[in-house]
Amino acid sequence: MAAAAVLESRDCTASLNFWEDKGDGSVPAPLYVGQELVTLDRPLVSKLVNVQDISGREHKFHLDNASFHFQKHATNCWHAFWDNALIKQEYYPECERVLVEATGASRAHVFDHRVRRSTVAGGAGKTGPVLRVHVDESERGAIAYLRHYLPDEAEALLKRRWQIINVWRPLVTVERDPLTVADGTTFTKANFVPAVVHYDGGAHAGGWDGESLAVMHSDAHKWYYKHQMTPNEVVLIKNYDSDQNVPARFCPHSAIEDGAEADGLPPRESIEVRAFVFYE
Repeated sequence: MAAAAVLESRDCTASLNFWEDKGDGSVPAPLYVGQELVTLDRPLVSKLVNVQDISGREHKFHLDNASFHFQKHATNCWHAFWDNALIKQEYYPECERVLVEATGASRAHVFDHRVRRSTVAGGAGKTGPVLRVHVDESERGAIAYLRHYLPDEAEALLKRRWQIINVWRPLVTVERDPLTVADGTTFTKANFVPAVVHYDGGAHAGGWDGESLAVMHSDAHKWYYKHQMTPNEVVLIKNYDSDQNVPARFCPHSAIEDGAEADGLPPRESIEVRAFVFYE
């Protein structure tokens, strides 16, 4: 039997943007999400962190022991990624199947998506990578999402274990600004700061408030990415887990800004869906 190929590690040191605690009791300013615009005005502090390349050892990291999971998955929906209606009609069900198979859950329900193409105007996706460490939902925010998107079922579903998990896929091989995810077991409650997210209507049919988590830096945190992640791979990112006994309930994440070193490389393009995952 031929020996397994040894993958070259591409660990790196990167500057990540964290919530800057002024020590005066101030809280993060709200994030405003409009139909075509996201507005944020918060003090951030940049910290150098070691980011490990997970290539070759993806199988060691799972949603419960680290809060993320990388896996191979070739999509059948390439024709859909320029049309929001087709994304909902065809890609949502595909991602729901991926989540059920990966978790053993009884049901998954995709409720939102983001296409990011930083240099493309029009169509699906006009925003670039998010260059700040965050968790999409706090516990309060997760419950608000559930009650907003599944109002008739929410109270019954809250009595069972449930999660919010993102399925993130690059649309081209990632050459710059890769996504980095953190081992959720290396964070404590003291590292998280609740932050209001205000939706003003538009696609969300009426103004309402959610809540995310801003993240403060600690040297104890462990960060990972996949070097040159391809469109035939996805990473599952657990933003919330109602089970308080699992080692990892939240997954902080951010894009890594490559800066001048990436000049001339193609911009990162990706699609991310957010889904509720339910268990019997």
